[in-house]
Amino acid sequence: MPRYLSDSEIAQAKITGCLHLSYRRLRIVPPEIFTQLPALKRLDLGCNRLIEIDSRISQLTQLEELWLNENPLEALPIGLDQNRKLRVLDLRQTRLRRLPNELGR
Repeated sequence: MPRYLSDSEIAQAKITGCLHLSYRRLRIVPPEIFTQLPALKRLDLGCNRLIEIDSRISQLTQLEELWLNENPLEALPIGLDQNRKLRVLDLRQTRLRRLPNELGR
């Protein structure tokens, strides 16, 4: 399985709680995020090629900011409402037509 993040990026994200992955041409959310960075507070995945977001995003229970702008996103995972601390969700310039009803909670 290919690695999407370097050891130094993971180490820095563990210290700061922030991970910036914009302009990487990503088609998937790097799996290392879920296995090695469960305490992330800010995740920037803007300006990539993401069509969908892995449902494991709900495991990031400390997440406060999620930047998904400028991706060809067509759907969000229903479990996103489990991210109770989420305060910023940037969905500008995506292909989303509707949001899951659960997000309103």
